[in-house]
Amino acid sequence: MPEVVPIVWARKDEQVPVGHLVFNDAGKPGEAMAFRYDESWLALGFPLGSDLPLKNAVLYPINDPMETDPVLAVRQGVFGLFADHRPGKWVEGLLRQAHLNGIKVDLLDSTPAASQIWTRAGHVNGRFSALLLPLTHGFHSEFLPPLLEITPSGKTSKAVKNLVSAMEGLQSQESIRSKELVELLLTGAVDLGGSTPKCLVRLDKSSTQWVVRHASAREPFNSALWTAVTRRLAQECGLKVVDGKMIAPRLYAERRFDRAEDGSPLLCLSAATLVSRIISRERILHPSPKSYLDIADIINRSGAAPAADLRELFSRLLFNTLTGNNRDRLDQFWFTPEKLGWKLLPMYAPCAQLPILSARFLSTPLRPGVNMADGDAAVSLSRYFGVSTREAKSMRLEFMHTLSGWKAVAEELGADLLELRQMQAAFE
Repeated sequence: MPEVVPIVWARKDEQVPVGHLVFNDAGKPGEAMAFRYDESWLALGFPLGSDLPLKNAVLYPINDPMETDPVLAVRQGVFGLFADHRPGKWVEGLLRQAHLNGIKVDLLDSTPAASQIWTRAGHVNGRFSALLLPLTHGFHSEFLPPLLEITPSGKTSKAVKNLVSAMEGLQSQESIRSKELVELLLTGAVDLGGSTPKCLVRLDKSSTQWVVRHASAREPFNSALWTAVTRRLAQECGLKVVDGKMIAPRLYAERRFDRAEDGSPLLCLSAATLVSRIISRERILHPSPKSYLDIADIINRSGAAPAADLRELFSRLLFNTLTGNNRDRLDQFWFTPEKLGWKLLPMYAPCAQLPILSARFLSTPLRPGVNMADGDAAVSLSRYFGVSTREAKSMRLEFMHTLSGWKAVAEELGADLLELRQMQAAFE
């Protein structure tokens, strides 16, 4: 039976009706989801993605058999708005762990449908972005993630050890036989999206929420440490990047990018949702994935601060070519609405990559057909971002000089000799 879910935007001290989403798990492909804007939103709102134009009609997701972009291809039959806001891929497995440990999750049975996970899992005040889904459990309770005790002496607290054990089990997809650990994850790991497990925590008694990423001991290198080093270098290069730090040898914590300075939620949409998806003759004749130029088009078309955000996007592009940071998929660039349009949000969780056969590749091409992390190619595109070629070359030299100090940063953050040898291949 179809399920109708009202969608509301929690905007500062008011709740703004957006529209209604209809799920039909028994529907045919392309008919399992539909959406209609609320009349008040049609009068004063804005399109929530290129696949949700501001129309007084029932809207259906895009199904484009010619889509070649890997990020957009997996979103066939799903609105970008809801692909951005659904819980992470690991949540379904976590719910099974809860069932096996005899833990009852409000409003969810042992084998919930995908739509049930989207609309019910999580905490209403902790979910990603600023959309309220009234079916979410705990609607009237304040959401407080688990508190991690970070001891000044450097000793690992029991809370940190428990989180490491819980996230290791979650990442390895092995059975978690501790009810305490499963309950810990249910408290903080069901509100965020993405492909890698994350957990929300508090690092002190304030209500500030941090996103924790865990580097499994099975990984070839400590990705948490590499992320901390790359983030520090990005900040020193002048990029806007969220605050982050190591809180244990394999735990990296960063502030939520979907929250304002006062902790209030921001409505967030990814470049994958906002990017233009017009079917043109050129696209039919020469199909290719979306590129950085398409992200720039979002800013040019409907940006709140085009000049500043184009420059920031180019700085990010240049930094990524020099470090091989390939956490730059279309669904990893985020925007929030302001009075004059969409504002680019800071970079989060960058991680340098080791070259493969002396080359590194980005997830999003610099331009159609160019995926290699090539600094010269980046400089050649600078004019599309409002940066002169001369200035782009100067920026590149400044970034390279900053990156040359990687070793001191890595040692300060706790890298051992083995990690330093691995990082040398990435940063030099």
